[in-house]
Amino acid sequence: MKFKVVQIVKIGSQALFRKYDRIDINKINDLGQDVKKLRDEMEIMSVLVTSGAISLGRMAQSMHGIDDKIVEARVAASIGQVELMELYKLSLGEEVAQILPVHETLLNENKREEFCKVMKMLIRNGIFPVVNYNDSADDYEIRHISHFADNDKLTESLAIMLKVDRVIILSNVDGFMDPDSKLLERI
Repeated sequence: MKFKVVQIVKIGSQALFRKYDRIDINKINDLGQDVKKLRDEMEIMSVLVTSGAISLGRMAQSMHGIDDKIVEARVAASIGQVELMELYKLSLGEEVAQILPVHETLLNENKREEFCKVMKMLIRNGIFPVVNYNDSADDYEIRHISHFADNDKLTESLAIMLKVDRVIILSNVDGFMDPDSKLLERI
């Protein structure tokens, strides 16, 4: 299927949650229905880049007693990713594709080319790719990326690799952070 527009919708963790770390099912359902309507009625295909797996995983009962913060985050990501995918599947009312790249996937030319083939095939077939950095397999983002920039670099890389028409960022931050963590209200 040929789409008029292919876009990335980047969903920050805080855009998925209400106060007190409660997942906002209504926001996720609204988002799912909106991107599905865009695809079905306006021929606009969305790649969803989502955060939230670590936050969801930390809500699990089994998350107690882990002293190492990096290990705790990786375990939380592995538990929360399952929940996150189920939420997107339910909100869209159809199967979705889980894509969990690591830095090597994006940096290695051969792996990047294969990754792009898979992504383009999913897009062409109207299957929503739900992309999240694989924190349980690779702790690079946990160790090196600020909480406010979670999946931002991944979104940028995907936009370039897939040559999308636009990027939409859903967040509760009133602007963009520059490399020195200064808030930019306009770009």
